[in-house]
Amino acid sequence: NMFFQQGYKPCSSWYEKMVKKLKYDKRKINQELNCEFLGSGDNVFDNKQLEEIKNDSLQDAPSKLMGNSLWMWKEPIPEHKYIMGVDVSRGDSEDFSSIQIIDFDDREQVFEYVGKIPPDVLAEIAFKWATMYNAFIVTDITGGMGITTVRKLQELGYKSLYVEGIDTTSIWSNASKAVDKIPGINFNNKRVQIIAAFEEAVRHKFKIKSV
Repeated sequence: NMFFQQGYKPCSSWYEKMVKKLKYDKRKINQELNCEFLGSGDNVFDNKQLEEIKNDSLQDAPSKLMGNSLWMWKEPIPEHKYIMGVDVSRGDSEDFSSIQIIDFDDREQVFEYVGKIPPDVLAEIAFKWATMYNAFIVTDITGGMGITTVRKLQELGYKSLYVEGIDTTSIWSNASKAVDKIPGINFNNKRVQIIAAFEEAVRHKFKIKSV
């Protein structure tokens, strides 16, 4: 588009409202509204890495469901191992809940759901697709929102749930045993290590293809 090439950007009353809500913080505006992480400060990845991800790793999903909130890049392959990550919000705020499925064998994103729904309904969606992919589920329980989701998953009978302290070397051959701990991971305790490991993996070209 000629206008985009000249530096123009789309705008709306909603956008202006969100800019005010973010208190005109340029970094947050770039990250949350413009989907532009370059130059936004304190980035996990450097500019070169971000450009490589943008140019080499982004792919549109061939299959989109649930009003475009669910994207599927690849259907499950029976002999492959899958990990599902679940990030839970209240469902009635500005924040979104998200489900991601990664093919552990190919290091490739194969599924994504993003929506504003209650934590128990999110569990039902996670249960359906985790069952289809036979995925090992890791739920963020930071702040307590994810607890409703993991409890619902347990109620639905899903066994392959991450519990802190379990042996993760055999998670696909042995379903998590019933333990006193609540399933899930508290990111506040491991955020630095998780982000550092992710950055290192991308830097060493263990690329995760995604939307």
